[in-house]
Amino acid sequence: MNHEHSEELINTYIDTGLSDGESAEMFAHLSTCGSCRELLAGALRVRAHISREKLAEVPASLDARIARSIRATTVMEPVRASLAPVRDPRTIFSRIGIAIQLLIAAILLVFLFSIRLTSPGDQRIPLGQMSTIKLR
Repeated sequence: MNHEHSEELINTYIDTGLSDGESAEMFAHLSTCGSCRELLAGALRVRAHISREKLAEVPASLDARIARSIRATTVMEPVRASLAPVRDPRTIFSRIGIAIQLLIAAILLVFLFSIRLTSPGDQRIPLGQMSTIKLR
């Protein structure tokens, strides 16, 4: 058994108790592990100390005061008369900007593909004469 699992068993033992099998597993580990025995002893001391403490007296009106305080600090959003979505102007302008950029990019692409780039020594051959070219 590793220490992490042993600590989980010890905490469960302190809080709610363990099944017979888990108790046997935990106590078998405790018989060989001094650090886990110290952990269990410390947890039992804390539990005993807490059980001796008196509970604080809570006024009966505390619930009502808390509820009033919550109602006083909670601001309700007014209900909009229109169900149409409200658009953020920054979003609209950014969408227009993106549309303009895409349009410019498309125009540039059309322009670049429509230009025939040739090196200075090349000759342009009209499409009608392409079939009459003889290859050497």
